[in-house]
Amino acid sequence: MRIIGERDSDGELRRLHDRLERLAAVVGRQLEVLSFEPDDRVLDNALVQMRARADRVIRAASDVRSAASMLAEEAVDLELAALSEEVRREVQALTYGREVLGRRSATLI
Repeated sequence: MRIIGERDSDGELRRLHDRLERLAAVVGRQLEVLSFEPDDRVLDNALVQMRARADRVIRAASDVRSAASMLAEEAVDLELAALSEEVRREVQALTYGREVLGRRSATLI
């Protein structure tokens, strides 16, 4: 996954999010099926596996959230850098214009 130095222009994070949602839905359906299991031993064994699987899904979701947060922070930083540069150029242009007008005023006196 390309995060640092690049934007998520091709939607990798969105695809990962969608995949995680599908996996979470599968886990949810498996748990729903298990809710009708009459044998406690089968249920206990299955729940151990389901907990491990759910933990993996949760960890992956956390990683995707972290990557999205990092990407958002980078986007803000890039936008602020561009804005700061634009402001610097505008101030520079205004300062130059003011100096030119000041020189013209001085020569008219």
